[in-house]
Amino acid sequence: MAANSALLDAPRDGRRRERWRGLRMVVAEIGLHPGSFAIAVCGAAVFALATVASSWAVRWVTNEVIVPRFEEGEVAVATVLTGAALIVIIGIVRSAGVVVRRTWAGRTQFRVLGTIREDLVDHYQAQPYRWHRAHPTGELIARAGVDAEAATEVLAPIPYSVGTIILIVTAALWMLATDVVLGALALALFPVLILQNVVFQRKGGIPADEAQERLGELSALVHESLEAVTVIKAFGAEDREVERL
Repeated sequence: MAANSALLDAPRDGRRRERWRGLRMVVAEIGLHPGSFAIAVCGAAVFALATVASSWAVRWVTNEVIVPRFEEGEVAVATVLTGAALIVIIGIVRSAGVVVRRTWAGRTQFRVLGTIREDLVDHYQAQPYRWHRAHPTGELIARAGVDAEAATEVLAPIPYSVGTIILIVTAALWMLATDVVLGALALALFPVLILQNVVFQRKGGIPADEAQERLGELSALVHESLEAVTVIKAFGAEDREVERL
């Protein structure tokens, strides 16, 4: 029984270690260019707050412009201009937040990618000739190419995720302040969404890892074949390499 329990706990501990390792990797990558990442997060926060503010602006226009127009027959010009200005200004601020988030999130991702690739190349150059003979060139290029890109793909969506959290918290507080019952019903959906996300990550993690491994193998084979094509032709090994690829 103890042995079976250890076997069952081993994959769980492995997944836990992988999650912590991935979290540390992301934190280390953000530390390479924290300034651009902070700007992207600020843009995401502006977008989230502007989204909530837009609902407040629509409510104000409804209560102060639309309803009085139908009930009283007229509305002051200053009130109409104020409502239009609120909607336009909030829309501009919201759009600016999206532009800042996407631009600087992309800059962060590609700057970190460039830094990682430069560090890998420096590491390769510092290795002895015997080490390079033991590692195929295609594998080394795949590490600096496919693996580096996979390691930095998570950076761009992080500011969006932070903005989503800010939006959820702000909207939840706003809904509860407006109507406690409706706000509580809306908040009840969040555990369902979180559970769905957890299940999706657990189901999709293994195929995603396998796909990344296969992609690295394919990239290594392509680089090896392209760089060694003259040698392959010289030894008459075209058929074998074509079949291998």
